[in-house]
Amino acid sequence: MNAFHKLINKDLKHNFSFSLLILIAGVMRFNGLTRQSYWWDEVLKFSLSAPQNDLYAVIKQTLDAAHPFAWNVLLWGWVKIIGYTEFSGRSMSAILGTIGIICVYFLGKELVDKQTGIYASLIASLNAFLIQFSQDTTSYSLLFLMTTISYLFFFKVIKKAKVCYEIIPYIIFSIILCYTHYYGFMIIFTQFINILIYLYMKPDNRKIITSLFLTAFLVITIFLFPLVTYLKEVIFSDGFNWIPKPNLIFFIYLIHSYTKVIVLDIMYVILLSYGIYSIIRNLKQNDQVYPMIALVAWLFAGYVFPLLYSLLVSPVLIQRATIIQMPAIVVLIAIGISSVPIKYVRSILLSIIVIFSFHAYKKYFFVPQKEQMREVLYTVYDRSESIPIYDVWYRREYLLDDKLHNDESLFTLYAKILDLDIKILPFDLLEEQYVSNNMPNKFWVIET
Repeated sequence: MNAFHKLINKDLKHNFSFSLLILIAGVMRFNGLTRQSYWWDEVLKFSLSAPQNDLYAVIKQTLDAAHPFAWNVLLWGWVKIIGYTEFSGRSMSAILGTIGIICVYFLGKELVDKQTGIYASLIASLNAFLIQFSQDTTSYSLLFLMTTISYLFFFKVIKKAKVCYEIIPYIIFSIILCYTHYYGFMIIFTQFINILIYLYMKPDNRKIITSLFLTAFLVITIFLFPLVTYLKEVIFSDGFNWIPKPNLIFFIYLIHSYTKVIVLDIMYVILLSYGIYSIIRNLKQNDQVYPMIALVAWLFAGYVFPLLYSLLVSPVLIQRATIIQMPAIVVLIAIGISSVPIKYVRSILLSIIVIFSFHAYKKYFFVPQKEQMREVLYTVYDRSESIPIYDVWYRREYLLDDKLHNDESLFTLYAKILDLDIKILPFDLLEEQYVSNNMPNKFWVIET
């Protein structure tokens, strides 16, 4: 009876901790949701999902902008329900980011145990990088969520090693993943690598695993074929030419961007390394070690492939898209903490993570992270009267082949979101007025 009561109390404690973490994650993602201005990419992406657009226009314009359309279609449906405002755009990301924390818990639980799941969800719920993109009207919160779910069902299928219903959600969420962001293809690639590792480590299950995932990859390929056509056009038309080639400074900045605090930089690198060491140390002792080996392969392949492509072909490695690596990172850090044998030391490590995570959150929350376009618009709106406003990056020559802005400045698009009646003029009009000696006495010049 005492053992039964201990088990019940342990489960209650565990469920309370998990519920509290999800509550904290939600509060931190919704707190100050519209405190900071939209930046230009948010304005552009959100405008593509404006409720007056029909579904075909949303899909077509998103593909023309060199992006898959799953997130924009979801956002379009969302704003149809709750309105076309700054809050509505970011609230969907906040909800998706919170659901992502729940999925991280189940990923950690699936790979190791409940404790590791709690540790992973704690780290993820307080992580300033994940909070940042849960408060951003871009596709990265959905990318994080779909990556986590795709790998969660991938590991479920691997663990059962037989025909099971989990292969169906794996296929569905993997397709949605690739239709969310082109980096979804990176995740499918890492899963292919992990299948090869599994076939090497588990020769007895080669037949069933090969047939299961060949079928899955075939179905995924069929559904992704239309998207691959657009991906080829983007690559061969220099659609990624704005991305710089990565160097050592990029990776130092990348690590710091995940934490925003040097103490956590050092701590997470050590704990992640210790987690990998613990997995390698138990390689011959634990028959269930494959999922954790796959976790390490996911981490390394997810960085190495885009890095090699960026160095040898064309740059594609960007900081925010590496959010696909965050589920693997937080679970490996959680494994590192779980592998510490002394409970007292684990408690100290978790306390340090909580304290400095809140410090990082404070830095993110109070220091502007984005262009302050909203502040510019309110300034000129309150003081402009009849003074003309010119946008430096808005020129009539761009409108001849403009498929996205509908002959409008990004500031005009943002003004519509804010419900401000402002007319933004092309900058080359001001240049013409200068040449013809017909400039207005007073005018505003704005730029992103």
